[in-house]
Amino acid sequence: MKLQLSVFGDEQIERELLRFSAYAGHPQLAFLKIAEDMREQIGEQFDSQGQRGSGGWEPLAESTLAAKAAAGLPADILQATRQLFHSLTEPGGDHIEEVTDEELVFGSRDPKGRFHQTGTTRMPARRPVDFTELDRRSYVRTLQGYIMSGEL
Repeated sequence: MKLQLSVFGDEQIERELLRFSAYAGHPQLAFLKIAEDMREQIGEQFDSQGQRGSGGWEPLAESTLAAKAAAGLPADILQATRQLFHSLTEPGGDHIEEVTDEELVFGSRDPKGRFHQTGTTRMPARRPVDFTELDRRSYVRTLQGYIMSGEL
């Protein structure tokens, strides 16, 4: 069994799980727990303006800050409408979260997410989804623990 996590084509984690039990064929509860953890961690990434996983996002350009101020929007990075935030942290709307016996598919339908995750020629990457190594290890432990004992 393999645990894979990729974000807009960027491979975040790929680990082979070696030990199995009767729970190996039905890991939905583990996947749901991992998705819950991911939503929380992504929320922390936004709230910390990238400090949590990315070490901090590039500051906004002065022109962007001026435009946000003129429109009465908050100066916080990636927080103008909170649409991307909500699409990654709250079920429903543009949030993608599909769990089967085979996989957890997690993400956002918000097309701006890809541009912020990877950057463009005119905009630096400000990765809304950037898990730490401890996060990745936690996902593996959650899935392995469930497969071995049926407990989360």
